[in-house]
Amino acid sequence: MVGPPIRAAFRDDKPSRAAEAFAANLGGSVAELRRIDTPKGVYVAGTKHEPGRRALELLPAALAAIAKAIPFRRAMRCFLHPEPVPIPSPQGYVEALRHAHVLAVPHERAELMKQRLVEAAKRAGGSWEALSRAAKAGDTSAVLALRRAMRAATRNAEERR
Repeated sequence: MVGPPIRAAFRDDKPSRAAEAFAANLGGSVAELRRIDTPKGVYVAGTKHEPGRRALELLPAALAAIAKAIPFRRAMRCFLHPEPVPIPSPQGYVEALRHAHVLAVPHERAELMKQRLVEAAKRAGGSWEALSRAAKAGDTSAVLALRRAMRAATRNAEERR
């Protein structure tokens, strides 16, 4: 580790408090410090020795940090289940989320959304086919009407739970 500049670490060839504190931080003595040349000038450096630890102690925190650093295009949020969902095992992931009203399998989620769209279109006096044609034709009023019906259906579903 690189410490303070040499001019701050030693005065009249005697170690300063900065050198003593740096050596103590490394767990060694001032005699173990060395001088190194850096682009910023001459500095004091030392080696910190840490005892090894078992991988089982280190991996959980390391893997959590790695997982949090993975960029996702969008994070999945579930407003119907605001609490954390315990996942008992990798094999139980999909079922645990399904139990919390979260569909992690894309085709299941798409099928449910289509089913809800069809139901909302019927309640609004239309059909899935008519909605599809309106969306393809760019008829935003039909799409917006369906969106309002979908929001109402979602609110009703939330109230029923």
